[in-house]
Amino acid sequence: MKTRIFNQTLTALLFIAIFNLNTRAQSWWKENPQTLANFNNINFVDNNTGWALADSMNGALFIGPVIKKTVDQGVTWTNQSLGSNYYQLRSSHFFSTTNGIVVGKYLISGNGAILTTTNGGNTWTPNDTLPVILNDVFFINATTGWICGQNGYIIKTTNGGATWTQEVSNSPDHLFSIHFADANNGWAVGPNGVIVHTVNGGTTWTLQTSPIPSQDNFSVFALSATSAFVVGSNGLMIKTINSGVTWTTVTVPTVNHIFDITFVTSTSGWAVGAGGDIEITNDGGTTWTTQPSNTTNDIESISMKSTGLGWYAGKSGTTYIYGTSPASINELYNSTAVTIYPNPFTISTTLQIDSKTKQSEYVITIYNVLGKQVMEKYIHNKAICTINRENLENGIYIYKIEAGTQIIKTGKLIIQ
Repeated sequence: MKTRIFNQTLTALLFIAIFNLNTRAQSWWKENPQTLANFNNINFVDNNTGWALADSMNGALFIGPVIKKTVDQGVTWTNQSLGSNYYQLRSSHFFSTTNGIVVGKYLISGNGAILTTTNGGNTWTPNDTLPVILNDVFFINATTGWICGQNGYIIKTTNGGATWTQEVSNSPDHLFSIHFADANNGWAVGPNGVIVHTVNGGTTWTLQTSPIPSQDNFSVFALSATSAFVVGSNGLMIKTINSGVTWTTVTVPTVNHIFDITFVTSTSGWAVGAGGDIEITNDGGTTWTTQPSNTTNDIESISMKSTGLGWYAGKSGTTYIYGTSPASINELYNSTAVTIYPNPFTISTTLQIDSKTKQSEYVITIYNVLGKQVMEKYIHNKAICTINRENLENGIYIYKIEAGTQIIKTGKLIIQ
C-alpha cells in the first residue's frame, strides 16, 4: 500500500465517502473548551453560535466565573470576561448572536445578579441588586421573560429585560427551573417536590402536587399549555397532560439524578444527568431509552437545535456535540499534511505529521463510526508515532489531531 497524503480537498472528499458507506450515524462527539471548570449551562442561539457557563472551582475553592463562546459549533471556544470574578453563573438566554442575558449570584453582596450584553458577550452590563440568588431565566419571545430563584422568587419582564416586576409564586421553597409553553401557561419547580403553575403569564401562581414530594425537581419543560415534564433526583421523571391537575410518574432506565430536559418537537426529547446519562424519547415522552453519551461525567445542561444537532455540557469541562461526525470535520484547520503507512493496516501503522510549524506536543484522538472515542495518544517533541490496533475491531475509524487549542487535521483509518 503506497503512502497516502491527505490534503484539504482529499480529506473533504474522504468524509463524503465515509457517509456514503452506510457508516453515517448520529452520535455525541467530544469537544475541547480548554478548561476543567464545571459547566452548568450551555445555550446555542443558532447552529453555530453558543455559550457555555461555569463556576471555576479548585476543589472547594471558588476561583471565578467561566464563560466560553463559540462561533463554529464548538470547534474552537474563546474566553469572555464579565468584568469581575465575583459572579457565580447559573443560567442564560440569548436573543441573537449579539444580545443575551445571564443570571446568578454576586458574591460580594450575596445578591442575585443579572448581566446583559448587546455585543455578543464582549462586554456585560451588571445588575447585582436582586434580593436573592437567581437560578434560571426563560424568555418566550424577544420581550417577555421570567427569572426564578431562591425563596420562591419570580420576576417578569415585558420589555426585553429593561425592567422587572416581582410576582407572587406561592412556592414554599426555592425554584430551580422555569419554563413556559406560551405567554400565559408555564411552570416553575424546585426541591422537595415543589411545582407551581400559572395560566395568566404569572399574574397568579398555584401550587401543584407532585406524586413523589420527597424528591427534588431540577428542571421543567412545557410541551404545551396542558402538557409538561419535570425531572429530578434519583431518576425522577413526572408528567402532566391536564395542566398539572394531576402528575404521573414516567419510567426511565436510570436511577441517577436527571438535571435537564428538552424537546425539539412534540415527539423528540432528551433528558441528561449524573454519570453521563442521556435518555431519549421519540414518542412524546411515553417511552424513554438510554443513548450513549460517550462520557461518565455528570451532564448538567443540554441545548438541542434539531433532532440531528445539539450540545451538552457538564463537569470537568465536558462539552459534546451531537451529529454525524465531529465538528472538526468542517476542515477548518486542515493545512497540515499527514502521512499514514500502511492504511489500511492489520496490526499497526505509522503516522507522521508534516507541519510547517513544529509543535512540542500533539494529541491524536481516534473515534469509531458511531462517534465513540476509542483511543487517545500523545506525541511529545516529535511528529511521528506508531498506532497499534490493540483490541480494535476491523472497520473504519476517524482520527483528529490537535496542537494546543487548534485542530490541525482530521482523516480516516481503516483496520482490516
